Amino acid sequence: MLERLRKLFSSRAPSAARAVPVPIEAAAAWATGAGFDFQPRGEAGFVVSGQHDGLAWRLERGAPSRHFIHGAELRGRTELGLHSNVAVLVLNRHLQDALEHRAFSEFTDTLRTSADQQLPEEVRWLSMYEEVPLPEAPIGFQDMYAVLADEPRHAQDWIDASLATELMRWHEPVNEQTPLILMALRGNVYFRMEAVPLDLGVLAQASRLYPLACARAQAVLPRTVG
Repeated sequence: MLERLRKLFSSRAPSAARAVPVPIEAAAAWATGAGFDFQPRGEAGFVVSGQHDGLAWRLERGAPSRHFIHGAELRGRTELGLHSNVAVLVLNRHLQDALEHRAFSEFTDTLRTSADQQLPEEVRWLSMYEEVPLPEAPIGFQDMYAVLADEPRHAQDWIDASLATELMRWHEPVNEQTPLILMALRGNVYFRMEAVPLDLGVLAQASRLYPLACARAQAVLPRTVG
């Protein structure tokens, strides 16, 4: 059954496969011009990092760490010391539908119990948490994204109008089918999205969105004392 799930996840073609990638040298030149640090990692991977309001951030491009991301993944993880009860997940609607229809509907309760440890944690979240309405989000945001949380007020405090707007500013090759997740969990802020091909517009937008999300989380979400 787990093998069947893997085949279901891998059956979708990469959402940006038709776009033309830029050379990694162009990404390095862009990062330098933007005042960021750039470190190559392997043949097509790299780390880009910088500072936002005194907060250090970094994004890495490399092999995917989730079955629902194909080709290459752009990801970030920033330790902020958030309180352990903070759990907020933002994911695009297409990915939400894919995870629900291709995973949950394929498992009986008995099989699901033995398979849970093999499933991405994002899948388990869909059954654990309720979706949270965001009254201050721009029109159309909740058509594009689902926001789930253990405590609704955490999601509503974190995803304000400015952060929601940045989440809506992607352009081609990113579209409604591109897997994208932003999380506050285990004291950290995480970001991951499919990044095929390497595109400077996508990299620039991710480098605006992710630092803003980290700074916003640090400012408004509960943190562990000390």
